Amino acid sequence: MRAVVLADLLVLVAAGGLFAMFFFLTLYMQRVQGWSPMRTGLSFLPFSVGMGLGAAVSTKLTARCGPLLPVSVGPAIAAVGMWLMSRLDADSSFVGHLLPALVVTGLGLGLAFVAIIDTATGGAGEGDGGVASAMVTTCQQLGAAIGIAVLVTVATEHTRDRVASGVDPRQAAVDGFGRAFEIQAGLMGLTAVLGIVVGLAFERQRAADRA
Repeated sequence: MRAVVLADLLVLVAAGGLFAMFFFLTLYMQRVQGWSPMRTGLSFLPFSVGMGLGAAVSTKLTARCGPLLPVSVGPAIAAVGMWLMSRLDADSSFVGHLLPALVVTGLGLGLAFVAIIDTATGGAGEGDGGVASAMVTTCQQLGAAIGIAVLVTVATEHTRDRVASGVDPRQAAVDGFGRAFEIQAGLMGLTAVLGIVVGLAFERQRAADRA
């Protein structure tokens, strides 16, 4: 049961970074780059491809050796992708910068989330499966709401400071987004550390169940 609670905590922290990422990238693509809503939506497709690949690998890894590897390595890979997003500037290209950042982030999150959700729901037992699933959804929504609220505040304040110091408003907005992405990368790094704890707890729980 301890592994289930820790996995819910992982969902809470990871969701704070994931949903805020979509928010800031959409603002960046439309307001800074001037892309249409259609082009913006299509630009997220590499993220979906990366997440699909990561999920496929995670399913095999989790079945073969448990969740420890995917729930620790996956968020670490996602942290690298979000750090790449924090290096964006007002004139960054899609192919040269956004594309690799989206693919890497999607790959890491796909690798992580399958194992995290499997641990949070599968480790609860048959009688508590519905409650466990509800807790995952609740933690996901709560993490997203808190993450967006906090990171928008941070990004807005940083943008105002940059404008006040004489930076072009367009670049200042990107700098604000970059500060938010740095925090999101840190959240994913924290998720990776928590993932090690979750994976070890799951292994101990499974060993106890077999004994």
